[in-house]
Amino acid sequence: MKFLAGKLGWVALAAVLALGAWLRFQRLDLLEFKGDEAYATHIVQRVLHGGGWPEVGLLSSVKVMNPPLFLYLLVPLFMIHSSPVFVCCAIALLNLVAVAIAWHVGRKYYGTIAGLVAALLFAVSPWAVLYSRKIWAQDFVPLLVAGTLWALHALAFGKKPRAVFWVVLLPLLVIEVHFAGLALTAAVIGLLAWLRPKMDWRWAAAGALIAGALLIPYLRYQTAHDWADFRKAAKTVGGQTYKIPKDMIVHPQLGYAMPRRDPWWQALWILNSGGIEDILGLSTRPQLDVNRVWPPRDYFRDGWRWGDAILAAQRVALVAALAWLAIRGGPQGRLLLIMVLGPLAVFVATRLYTVQSYFVVLYPAMFLALGVAAQTIRWRAVVGVIVTIVAAANVWFMLDLYGYLSRHGGAHGGYGTVIGHKLAAAQFLRERVDLEGLMSKKQLMQMDQWGKVERARLELPVLASRMEGQGKPDIEGVLIVDMNRTDFPQPTPKQVSELLGGRSVTATNFGPMLLFLAGR
Repeated sequence: MKFLAGKLGWVALAAVLALGAWLRFQRLDLLEFKGDEAYATHIVQRVLHGGGWPEVGLLSSVKVMNPPLFLYLLVPLFMIHSSPVFVCCAIALLNLVAVAIAWHVGRKYYGTIAGLVAALLFAVSPWAVLYSRKIWAQDFVPLLVAGTLWALHALAFGKKPRAVFWVVLLPLLVIEVHFAGLALTAAVIGLLAWLRPKMDWRWAAAGALIAGALLIPYLRYQTAHDWADFRKAAKTVGGQTYKIPKDMIVHPQLGYAMPRRDPWWQALWILNSGGIEDILGLSTRPQLDVNRVWPPRDYFRDGWRWGDAILAAQRVALVAALAWLAIRGGPQGRLLLIMVLGPLAVFVATRLYTVQSYFVVLYPAMFLALGVAAQTIRWRAVVGVIVTIVAAANVWFMLDLYGYLSRHGGAHGGYGTVIGHKLAAAQFLRERVDLEGLMSKKQLMQMDQWGKVERARLELPVLASRMEGQGKPDIEGVLIVDMNRTDFPQPTPKQVSELLGGRSVTATNFGPMLLFLAGR
């Protein structure tokens, strides 16, 4: 009987992973590919062509240079295949490994139901899906945090002293991928001080040394630049660097979600789909766009739908589960509680302005908390029905969001125009213009604000760099207008011609991505 139950557990895991893969690997034409993704791709491609390894990563949301580990992690993926779409799929696969780890930790230390529920809800969460499909530092965080949770359980409850190697190494690697790892590391240190597990200090030192070795290029860079990033980062404590007008939640030019000081809400939202308007850059709900900067669109127009109610109920269930863990969870349950509340306490205590992506450090602890709560309910059939309904609501929301992105070719703000349209635009440019020549003459231009013509962003040049074709030299300039980055009406060729000094202009478009080709 035990053998049969074990077989059924593996079958259930396979079904969960298949569902998670279906959500992540479909509609690859809707992947995000904006400035950060393009710059990371550009740097890694330069490394692979002998350009040297970078000392720093990308610029963080608080305008501090990140360590370069994220870029290092991308190198082997691009070595396998240079396509950004392939690399996005590889990152999605790594996040499915995180789902499998959540299942293993839940099953081994809490029970079969706990592991299955945690894995299922993790696999279908809309935010978890979105943060597993692009070339972005935060998309590596869930796997590292899942490994940390596994190692913590093995160290504290599996009585494996050498597991401290991973308990030390992985949180430090999270810091080197994204600075939200500092909050995770603080929670881990607090747990070790409370649990006092038996540790092999030699393995702990080895973990710290490896993390330190990976950080050497970054420290060398900071030394050469008088530690300017560290001083700037220190000023973010208390939020001194932000002076955001009251009620401004959407950036008036770009539609990006502004940093905010409500980490408790953001933590609840990251569980499934809460606040997902942030990546759309607009909302028809007045409280999210008080100044009515962006025109109403057809998503969220009706507000409280049945699916929204189910997803909101899931967030309420998380609060109840955390309360239960605090009262009746025992040491194992309280470990999960601290892994959820500990990082939040750091964000609150330091009075940081936060954005939604910081909270991926809570994966998969919050899903395991729900799984452990479900394990305690005696009526298994009731648990099965409820979890199935909640999972279906998550899936429905994600498919609905894909439909929205497909209809609009992306979205304003954080999501931007989808990669499918950008690939088509890049191929068009590769075949029709001397792209490198225009770039050297600064005649590959972009207009995000009306009348403000700047050098084009990297997305199209990076995508075109791996395409074949030789354009004609008779095109003297190209102006890119991405309507998912603008708040002005679609311009006409006549208007663009006037902006470019009367040059003749022809226009074509790829979804919301407009290309204006200027001749003599």
